[in-house]
Amino acid sequence: MTLDEIKAVIQQNNNSPFTTELVVGICWAESSFDPNKVAGGDSTSAGLMMMNHPAVDTVNANTTAGIHFEYADMLDAVKAVSCGTWYLQIIYNHAGNQDKRETLRL
Repeated sequence: MTLDEIKAVIQQNNNSPFTTELVVGICWAESSFDPNKVAGGDSTSAGLMMMNHPAVDTVNANTTAGIHFEYADMLDAVKAVSCGTWYLQIIYNHAGNQDKRETLRL
């Protein structure tokens, strides 16, 4: 995907307090903007934000009814960004002091 396409997807599907630019950086670092990227080896990470099974399960367990993702959804750019930013929001909320830098370290 192009940078402009990634920005548009993030702007429309960001469920976190993080800026579009930061989420763009996460997507670049995790997948080089390849929505079909799947990690090799023992990892189950996939998609733009390289979400794994436990992360997807965490989102499903901590969001309201009607918000649900399947692991296979992580290869869909829109769903991957939506789920990935929900995950950032959940981690941010659980950081206690809501320190964005601490969230990114987790």
